[in-house]
Amino acid sequence: MEQALCQWIALTKRQLDVAAFDIDLPCVGAQLSALQTKGVKVRVVTDSDHQTEVIKALQQQRIPVRLDERSAFMHNKFLVRDQQAVWTGSMNLTHNGVYRNNNNVLSLENPELANLYSAEFEELFAGQFGPTSPRQALPAFVAPQGKKIEVLFSPEDPAQERILDILRGAQRRIVFMAFSFTDDQMGQVLRDKHTQGVQVQGVFERSGARSKYSEYNALKRAGADVRRDSNPGIMHHKVMIVDERTVITGSYNFSKNADTSNDENVVILHDDPAAAQAYLQEFERIYALAD
Repeated sequence: MEQALCQWIALTKRQLDVAAFDIDLPCVGAQLSALQTKGVKVRVVTDSDHQTEVIKALQQQRIPVRLDERSAFMHNKFLVRDQQAVWTGSMNLTHNGVYRNNNNVLSLENPELANLYSAEFEELFAGQFGPTSPRQALPAFVAPQGKKIEVLFSPEDPAQERILDILRGAQRRIVFMAFSFTDDQMGQVLRDKHTQGVQVQGVFERSGARSKYSEYNALKRAGADVRRDSNPGIMHHKVMIVDERTVITGSYNFSKNADTSNDENVVILHDDPAAAQAYLQEFERIYALAD
């Protein structure tokens, strides 16, 4: 994954915008520095809680870096290359993100999609974090090869509302992998769906599953098939798969902070059985190892 990311960055010809919660991969810093040396426009937005050696080196090289100084997080993990391609998902650009934690990434070549992410980046780079960021025109989606891809940026866009709508429409099966799942409304919808006969399966990151805020215990008591992951690192996915056709992913944890204060992005792959199968394969692997 580290090699894939750095090769993806190296393909930049004109401009690379990076909105990343945490960056400590040396190859990422080296690639960004090399791009600037070649005359490529490079800009970075990151969270002020993670001023790593990579970030400090970029600042010393006068690569523009905008820090989110709020107590809430700039939690995105996306890159926009040449306003043509987007790299996004759950993976922080860190050693742990690549080598220890379970993560997923989408690499999407689509100018319309890239424009949506570029517009969000411009807002962040201008210092419009959290609820101060303008809401985009909705619905915001593209349809490459007839496949509908929807993109939302919280907290300004109604990400929770859209996820709830999709979950309520489930007919057969909902599976999820959740680093943090504390959203009571989502938990209630899953319990309702389980009662209605929809198969509900999920894997929670172990470290937070037993907290009083987690939906793990409530789903377990309701009889849903939920487990705690066994990764000694972090099960960092934020994924829901509905009826083996629709995938919800991105940086968005299923939590109040993600919905109301942190800067996040949500990608919804509608009616895409091939993508759903790829994510289901990862789910089945993690589920088989979980408690």
